[in-house]
Parts: sequence; C-alpha cells; structure tokens
Amino acid sequence: MTIHIGYSRRTRATLALTFTFATLALFYILSTTLHTASASGGGSLQLSTDPYTNSTSQHKTEVEPDTYSFNSTIVSAFQVGRFTNGGGSNTGWATSTDNGTTWAHGFLPGTTVYATPAGTYARISDPSVTYDARHKTWMIAGLAILNEGGTPTGAAVLVSRSIDGGLTWSNPVTVAKAATGAFFDKDWIACDNTTTSPFYGHCYVEWDLATSGDRVFMSTSTNGGLIWRKGLNTVDHASGLGGQPLVQPNGTVVVPFFDGSANILAFTSTNGGTSWNKSVTVSAEINHVVAGNLRSEPLPSAEIHFIPGIGVDKSTSGSTAHIGLAYYYYSNANCTTTTCQLNVGFVSSTNGGSSWSVPSTLSPSPMKVTWLANTTLGYMVGDYISTSFANGTAYPVFTYATAPSGGAFNESEYTFTSLPLSGGTHTATGDHVVVPSGHRTAPVLTAY
Repeated sequence: MTIHIGYSRRTRATLALTFTFATLALFYILSTTLHTASASGGGSLQLSTDPYTNSTSQHKTEVEPDTYSFNSTIVSAFQVGRFTNGGGSNTGWATSTDNGTTWAHGFLPGTTVYATPAGTYARISDPSVTYDARHKTWMIAGLAILNEGGTPTGAAVLVSRSIDGGLTWSNPVTVAKAATGAFFDKDWIACDNTTTSPFYGHCYVEWDLATSGDRVFMSTSTNGGLIWRKGLNTVDHASGLGGQPLVQPNGTVVVPFFDGSANILAFTSTNGGTSWNKSVTVSAEINHVVAGNLRSEPLPSAEIHFIPGIGVDKSTSGSTAHIGLAYYYYSNANCTTTTCQLNVGFVSSTNGGSSWSVPSTLSPSPMKVTWLANTTLGYMVGDYISTSFANGTAYPVFTYATAPSGGAFNESEYTFTSLPLSGGTHTATGDHVVVPSGHRTAPVLTAY
C-alpha cells in the first residue's frame, strides 16, 4: 500500500494516540421544529440539508463537519450554504441523544443575517464542537465573518451554548472580536472533562490573527462558556494555523499547529490557561496535493489518503484502544477534475493503532468533485472530517454529494449507522510516503 500524507483537522484523541497515529502514517432558544431521522439497520443516514436561499452563496451545500460525543450524546456541527470565497450562510447542527439511533437537527440562532433570529454577521465558518461535563453544557465555536467592501474578513470568534443536551442553542457568546483592520482565522474548542484534573471544567478556544503573521491566541472559560478571558499568546509569540487544543487527564493542554512554513509545532499550558508555554517542533510537514482541484489544506494531522477524521473510544485505552478513522479517497488517484471519483472510506483498530482493518467504503456511490461547493482554494467537502464514539460504536460524520439538480447542489451531511469496529492485521510496515515533484504547496494564510 502506498501512503500519501496530508494534513487536516480531526476529532479529539488522546495525545499519545494522536502522535502514535501520525507516526504510523496512518438563551435565545431556537424556535424552529426539530427534524428527526431514525436509523433502521446499517447504512448511510442523511442528517441535514441546506435550507437557505440567499443568492450570494451556493445551495444546497453543507461542508466541514466536526463531532464530539459524551455518554449517549453525539453532536455534530457543519457549514451550511457555502460561499465561494469563505464561510457559510450559517452553522448547522445534528444531535443524537440515544447513541446514534435517532437524530435531531437545526441551525444556530443569532449568528448571521440569515439565522433565525438574525445575527449581525455576514457569514460564519470553521465549526468546532465540545462538551463541558462539569457545567453540563454543549458548545459550538465558529468564526464570524464580515463582508465589507466585498472582502470577507474573520471578525470574531463565537461560541453557541446548549444546556439541554444539544437540542436547543442560545444566541452566541463572543469569545474575542477583531480590532478594526484585523483578521481572525481558524478557531477550535476543547474542554477539560477529567474529574480528577485540577482544571476540570476549564474550556479553551484557539484562533489565529492572520493580519499579524498568524499569531496564535488562546482564551479560557471556567463557567461553561458564558465568559471568556482575554486572548493570550504563547511566551514565544507562536504563529501558525490550525491549532487544535487537546486536554490530557492531568489538566495539561497541548496545542499542535501548522507553523505556516514546513513544520508541525505544539505548545502547552500547565496552569489551566493562565499562561501558555514556548512552542516546540513536533515534526516536519509533508504536503501531498491531491488531484482534481480538491481543497485539502496542510493543517495538523497525518494519515493515509486525505482529510482524515480520527476518533477514539473513550472507554478504551493503551494497547487495546479502539480507533475509528474516516477519510476521503479516490479510487484512482491519477485523475483530473472531470474524471476523479471521490469516496468516503473507513478503517478501524482494536489494538491502539498497531494494526488496522481492511478499508470499507461508506459513501453510497462515488462523487464527482464538480458536484461539490467550489471555493477559491478548490472544490470543498471541508478542511476536516470527524469521527466520534457512542456506546462502543463509531459514528463518522461526513460530507456526501449527488449530482446537482434544479440549479442547486445536493451536498449534505451524513453518518453511517451500525458500523462495525473490526480491527485487523494490516500495518504500516513497508509503506512509504509519496510526495511527487512539484506537489508541495505554499503556505495558506487563511483557511476559512
């Protein structure tokens, strides 16, 4: 097997498993009616569809899902109504409170001018989900965008909250607002859910200031996301893109990120976000650009194929940890925009990533990349994909599209039900990295 390494965002795993995997190369309440979907037997299940009709963005499109699970609840968030040059008409959500059996879905209130009730921002992007167990609060972070003079600008980092299990959501809380002329990018959120941690109930949001060399900032909340501290930089003024906070059981926060050049770096906090330590180099970045003008950016995560979404069953650990990995792939990687056939694949491990199952395909049929929302960086399923576990079962949420019809796209969010976690005997032994000549890309200063 030939392995192409790319970089992307994915769901949270324990830090040890994340780096091992890389080494292996592998309350304003929403008043709209909840729509539910029920899974009977295994197979793909559509979770949501784009309801918006504004002529300025592409419909019907849903891209870039993130997920998080806690006990029997799974929450996903995703962009809806994708604009070509950045962001969506709103953030959508889909929630299951019964281990993935049934799902409700809707759209966040108070975010953009298209939301119900309407917010003040033109667009929103980069959805990220977490749960604060201490305060029993679900949170969806997002990057609010203004479009003054026809140029989209990351204007604020927002967090929407749910205190009823992810079924209704409040108007967003502002984590940070960009100063005039400043430009925020690429947020991510995580919480400390270890009851024995000295910082149990602390939540952390990361973003970067693109107009200051992508300087990375961190903000902390200790009351369920109601109030956020002023954003802090690291002691060495770290700069980069795509940081993803991970919280260890002892309360240490580790934030890997792409430095915008050719390296993956990371920094930490050991005092609950009061300060952030000097960044260190994790590894060199290798970026293989995929065919078909598909958007696949060099953000932290290395795995086979591209745009991977890794999930770890929290009830397992160490050498017997259960891992699920969803990813996109081409049946023939030597293809063009008109010939590429995009699929969604899945592999699993039941021994902490030492060996893996035979790959399976989750998408009902291959997609043409021209069926996907188009952006200034290529056709888009998202800069990340996501997998979470509930009751021992993996639930990847992924973007799937069929042929456009009636002048609109048919690109929505799906999951797969009754997905077995089989493990297997496949290892990375003998695999190698392929980086064709000319397939390294220049740093991308903005990624929304």
